[in-house]
Amino acid sequence: MKNDSPVIHLDLFGQELKLDDIVAFPENNTMSIGKIVKINPKMIKLTTIKKAWRKDKLIYANQCILLDGQEVTMYLLRNS
Repeated sequence: MKNDSPVIHLDLFGQELKLDDIVAFPENNTMSIGKIVKINPKMIKLTTIKKAWRKDKLIYANQCILLDGQEVTMYLLRNS
């Protein structure tokens, strides 16, 4: 029997992650910024911001941190 209950993922600090949230996550010994584009039962799919060579990445939810709107705005202003 299939379980149709919604999947709830929590970040490293225990904050609930939703579709279209902006998160920071580890990638190749650095931190990257990405947007959640899909929520799977075990992992979340991210699209990285400011990286043209690698767009999508699957990671576990506890490997990322949810970012606030002010932090995202400052990142985009400094790196655009």
